[in-house]
Amino acid sequence: MMVDMGFPSGGEANQGWKLYLTSLIMVLSAGLVVVTRIITRFWTGKLGADDYTIVASLAFSIVLSINIQLAVVYGYGKHKRHLSPEELRTCLKFFWIAQTPYKIVVCLNKTSVIILYKRIFISKHFPWLCYSALAIVISSSIAATFSTIFQCVPLERSWNKAIDGTCIDSSKFWLANAALNISTDVVVLALPIREIFELHLELQEKLMLCGVFLLGGFVTMTSILRVTAVANSVHNQQDQTWTFIPRGIWTLIEANLGIICTCLPVLKQLVRRVFPLIFNPSKMAPRGAHGHRGSSSRGASHLNRSIERKHPAHDHQQHYNLDDTIDHDTQTNFYMQKRKTGRGMRASGKSYEMKSLVGLGESDHGRRKSDEKHIMATNGVDQDDGQSSKEKVNMVNG
Repeated sequence: MMVDMGFPSGGEANQGWKLYLTSLIMVLSAGLVVVTRIITRFWTGKLGADDYTIVASLAFSIVLSINIQLAVVYGYGKHKRHLSPEELRTCLKFFWIAQTPYKIVVCLNKTSVIILYKRIFISKHFPWLCYSALAIVISSSIAATFSTIFQCVPLERSWNKAIDGTCIDSSKFWLANAALNISTDVVVLALPIREIFELHLELQEKLMLCGVFLLGGFVTMTSILRVTAVANSVHNQQDQTWTFIPRGIWTLIEANLGIICTCLPVLKQLVRRVFPLIFNPSKMAPRGAHGHRGSSSRGASHLNRSIERKHPAHDHQQHYNLDDTIDHDTQTNFYMQKRKTGRGMRASGKSYEMKSLVGLGESDHGRRKSDEKHIMATNGVDQDDGQSSKEKVNMVNG
């Protein structure tokens, strides 16, 4: 039996195929990117909460796509007058069900990004900014989800207007939710900017890092396009199964593009292979002691030898860098220095090096769970010009 994918037949106009194919292509693309991300993370042995969150988002995106496709099978995409009462109720029911996983996907995408930020940037106050952003994103998403589910009382009135009951003004709700969604997008995008520009890097390197984290801006643009489609659709709700197709398409693109863009910072190594002129490892090599650039491999090996000479007691510890990827040959180490050095660091003359540790001995560091990062104090080397100690951060393109 052939599945009705919404192509026109029998002389009846049908836009359902646009929605069906968009859902299929987008969810397969998002799934491929998520699988690549998980394989990369698993290979380096450091799956984190952000990875599990994006997997959950993909699962809800699959639920979203299935319900959209079922709605198309039962006539969503045709003019309302061409549908029987049973077909109309069934396709509107699947459309109503699809609204909930969409809001959950959008929430989980933003949550995954914020968790990734929190793991990468370790300044004193930044975690609290992340917690605040998480509170805003999660609370607004919960409110939107409950409003979607209980938009009509009884629930069946959401897809069957022949039943007596009451409903909220769905037009105002859809527009308000879309505007709130864009606002939280902007909040999430802005989170890491200040942290990046406080690092002692050249402007080109700062802009490159900002570009990686601002890839989510593509999702914001799709959100704006979706708002336009929503605004156009609310003027003609009498033929909902026909006029809501464009907004449905942008809904699927926004949800799945959010998953893809959330994974790209983690897969930066693969992006650099595709765009070698933009992500050139030689341009990102660390500066030497006298300001000259050297190869990333020489810088990494020099640092490792230096650590081994200064800290023989830690030789037994196994560790990995924060953003290791499968491709170790093209690693680049950044030695980033915060502009502001803590008072305690200046007094003690110590430098701090951020390490990601696979395992820590309880005798050295107490009962500490693996948390993707750890700060180890090392004896600082006084500078000739009397500058205060610097905070070195070892990050690897991943």
